[in-house]
Amino acid sequence: MTTASTRHPSKGSASAAERCAPLALLALLALLACTAAPTAGDTASSAVAATTTAPDPLASDPDADIVLVFPAEDEAEYLTLWDAMADWIALRTDQGYTVAGLPLYEIGAESSAEELREALGERFSDRRATESERGRYLGLLSIYDTGADPDAVYAPIPRHRPWLEASGGEEETDVLYGYPHEDADWSDGAALEAGSFDFSSPTFHVFRVPVTEAADLSRFAERGPAFEIAESRRDILLVAGQITALAGDSASLQCAIATQLDEVAGVGEVLKVFDADICEPDYLVTGPEHRLPHFLSAPETPWRGGTLFNTSHGNGTAIYYGTDDGFQANLSVSDADLIPEQPLNIFVALSCSVDESLPGMWNLNRLMYEKGSVATATATANTWAEGLEDVQIGQLDALPRWLEGDQPIAQALHGIRRDYYEQVVLDTEDPKSTALFWRNLVAFGVTGDGLVGVGL
Repeated sequence: MTTASTRHPSKGSASAAERCAPLALLALLALLACTAAPTAGDTASSAVAATTTAPDPLASDPDADIVLVFPAEDEAEYLTLWDAMADWIALRTDQGYTVAGLPLYEIGAESSAEELREALGERFSDRRATESERGRYLGLLSIYDTGADPDAVYAPIPRHRPWLEASGGEEETDVLYGYPHEDADWSDGAALEAGSFDFSSPTFHVFRVPVTEAADLSRFAERGPAFEIAESRRDILLVAGQITALAGDSASLQCAIATQLDEVAGVGEVLKVFDADICEPDYLVTGPEHRLPHFLSAPETPWRGGTLFNTSHGNGTAIYYGTDDGFQANLSVSDADLIPEQPLNIFVALSCSVDESLPGMWNLNRLMYEKGSVATATATANTWAEGLEDVQIGQLDALPRWLEGDQPIAQALHGIRRDYYEQVVLDTEDPKSTALFWRNLVAFGVTGDGLVGVGL
């Protein structure tokens, strides 16, 4: 996909300019609403070195709170990868989680999503993630295909590719790994309909870490704990790009969010990078040389990390801003050389397809992760909205609720899926509504540390 000027940067029909906005994403909007942090005690434990010895990687607890799938081809490689994660595992153990590993060599190095699902069901209990306040998590520690990483050392862990009847297309998603005990056809291309299984009660909250070599795990193991004690973890960078035909629509929305953040205890610095001169932005996007990457990389930038919260159009290559001549890339994969490694952050893009597969190259989600994001929440597909008013209401509430909450990001995301799944089931007679919610439910995923939070 090109990052050149276009009236319609997103995939889909001619009307997608209204429907594919990140606003379109009710699921994630409310998602962040719940997304948040470990408890105060958990955060405090992140500030010191872990004191608990990590569990035995060869003695997995079937009732573990955290199951990590390692892309290891033999026991020696598995132990090497486990050792790269040892500090992170010990820290989460200190926080009260039990951790277990599942190496790919036990089920086949080139296992399908369906085979991995079966292995999870055979080895781990059916205890649901919603049965405890702390949740239950599945970490997929590998890339999902080798297209963008042809030199990757480790085997990929594929995404599920169900056919969604409501939206009439095949999707890519990690979400369905969270339901290994459901009685459904999970093979690639199998049709899923709203109501075919229960989103309200996952076995696992899922996150993926793009691991191509052992050093990737060591870096991952350092980032989350460091973010959880960083002074900037509750700082916010609001980024606005035009969504509808009305200039300044996203900027007005983000302005309202900034106002609400004034009432949230413990919020740090709130910065605004807008494509419209509304609400006194800290940086105004005006053209090719004055865009988001220029703000992020400027020597005098006030950005020191925290949460980057974007609302705009998007696709795998870029997030966009509006101009009189159409939409232009505000941040693109082609900006990779322009962006130095960023301060530790959580990147949330309420935009279409930021994590879609791109042939032979990283997508924007992966770029942001590699540039310093501890975790990202992004879409693998277009997200559709017919009624933007409802979406805007959800979006106004999302970030303030997130900062007031007390959940890791993966748990929060799945909590939102649960809430909106109930609406899907209640409204299956409305094809447009069903397609909107159902697609949004499976479109969004977490890359990076799914247990990271932004608590006080």
